[in-house]
Amino acid sequence: MRSPVPVMVLGNPSVTQLGVLRCYGRHGLALVQVGFEGGHPSPSRYGGEHRTVGSIDRPETQEELAALVLEVGRRLGAPVFVVPTCDRTAVATSRLQAELGGDRCLAPLPGPELVSALVFKDEFAELLRRHPIAHPLTVPLTPTLSLEEVRAELAPPCIIKPANSPAFWERYQRKCFFAEDEAQLARYVELCQREGIRAVVQERIPNPALYCYATYLTRDGTALASVGFHKRRQWPVDFGVGSLVETRQEAALIAEGNDFLRRIGHQGLAELEFALDPRDGVQKLIEVNARPIMQNRLAAAAGCDLEWLAYSDLVLGERPALHEPTEGVRWLGLDSDLVAAATLFRRGQLPVLDWLRSFAGVRVEAFFAPDDPAPFLRRWGDLGWHLAKTMPQRLAGRYRGVGSAGDDA
Repeated sequence: MRSPVPVMVLGNPSVTQLGVLRCYGRHGLALVQVGFEGGHPSPSRYGGEHRTVGSIDRPETQEELAALVLEVGRRLGAPVFVVPTCDRTAVATSRLQAELGGDRCLAPLPGPELVSALVFKDEFAELLRRHPIAHPLTVPLTPTLSLEEVRAELAPPCIIKPANSPAFWERYQRKCFFAEDEAQLARYVELCQREGIRAVVQERIPNPALYCYATYLTRDGTALASVGFHKRRQWPVDFGVGSLVETRQEAALIAEGNDFLRRIGHQGLAELEFALDPRDGVQKLIEVNARPIMQNRLAAAAGCDLEWLAYSDLVLGERPALHEPTEGVRWLGLDSDLVAAATLFRRGQLPVLDWLRSFAGVRVEAFFAPDDPAPFLRRWGDLGWHLAKTMPQRLAGRYRGVGSAGDDA
């Protein structure tokens, strides 16, 4: 067994970051959480030391991160184990690992070229072309591609997905554009090309059943553990992030996904998301995340802590004994699930009693932990404060007859 090294967690406070901090903090490791411009320290008791660098989008920030890794390594011991908590920090982490080398920086993810291909949707489309696996029909939207060429490949309804999801969200407050007809498709294609937005146009699978699994692959391509789960609810309800998630193993699909990861040369943590297409009964790969995911503590609760497994393999040179993941374990994001449930109530798709019954089997809540209650209290305190500030305006709008129109939009 080799000696432990410090862990540097990249990213502003989020559910993903909180799970990673709790994973390594509970093992007593030295932790440094690195936030970016505009962020603040996590209130978790496992937050460790907090440092701040510039905006993740600035080229100079990569140099700041490299200097910080070297400084932490000199002070707390090298190499530093760096863990990203979002797509942009995954790109930055892969570059750090390539620039500094494994003797100064270790990370549970592959090199920069592959990480970039997994993060950016247009590059991912090209990766799928070179390494075939069933996936939705996808057309990269280049600046010179005409609308007629897009229509020749697919027709509405379809989805226009940005290559860079976080930047798109910050600009439009949505994950993608839905084109329900030819007019919307023309409008969104023209918008993306006019604004220089890298994007893909993808067929929309009707009413897909979504299935995901998280895994860890060693440097020789061995999948040490894989934990599958499906979304019972999500927010937004039609195209969003899981708010109630349950473990469930689909052995054949996991094997197919791990074979794909080996073919593209992946190593480290990964999460694959599939959509079951009811038109042909085929599971189709939607995306691959090369980093910890929001529900990372769900896998741990099911008996396979993938983040700790990555550290044990890469740093300690150990592979802990694991068992098959426990099925039926549930993860709940209470704040987003309340909104999702309310939407489904209004649609007549979720009786109140069924919603309450769905809490059976919940072992992990996104923010709450008995040994670390501060993040939960902070989250609901922030939500309460926001509600108190906005309620007068909401009530005034409803009184004027504006609220009901907004509710139906």
